[in-house]
Amino acid sequence: MKYDVLNEYREYLYARAGGGGLRPQTVHKYFYKMDSLLEGQNPLTDNFDMSKVLENLGNIKYKNYFAQAKGALLHFCKFQAITLDDNQLRQIEEMQENTTKKYRSLDKLTANFVEKTKKKVEGIKNPKLRLSYETAMATGLRVSEIAQLTPGNAVISDEAIIFTITRKGGEEKEVAIVKSEHKKLYEKVRKMTESLKPNDRVFYSVATLQKEAKKVRVQMPRPKTDMC
Repeated sequence: MKYDVLNEYREYLYARAGGGGLRPQTVHKYFYKMDSLLEGQNPLTDNFDMSKVLENLGNIKYKNYFAQAKGALLHFCKFQAITLDDNQLRQIEEMQENTTKKYRSLDKLTANFVEKTKKKVEGIKNPKLRLSYETAMATGLRVSEIAQLTPGNAVISDEAIIFTITRKGGEEKEVAIVKSEHKKLYEKVRKMTESLKPNDRVFYSVATLQKEAKKVRVQMPRPKTDMC
């Protein structure tokens, strides 16, 4: 049965997590992404058709969701000892190039913040503080959202770091730091995130970010305007 395989796949991913690889949040995401990719198929049967899996993958429109599904598929192939040929790998890369951004684009307020404060941010000596503001500039996240980021709500792959944030009313949204777009930032945030416990803050609290911003004269969006 399909879910027998998926449950074994999940245990395989958890074993990797225990070895210092995948995080539990990533395992959870990969399990459900692979479930969607296998829709209508049982991978244990002779009728299993990888082209249908790739078709389902190609139906994913947004970059961050595609990165998760691609990661899930590549791990599943290792788990099942499935070798994707060059044409299939090329097809995956072409599909990924055609995806679009789902995560928040820079709004007017944040774009203004980037334009006016980039040089100031580059001069900040505290690496963690500087990285906080660099992340805000790259993602469009507001200060209260930056303060939410923890390893526990991150899915890390070789292509992107995807954080799940909670907005006003309890709505969950995903924001991605894509390696191909922000290579240095991706590497720094990944290193920091992987060094922390699941519930640790990746950066600082709202109060600290606002306080330090005033010291270095970096104007960040106010908490009262956040998550709206």
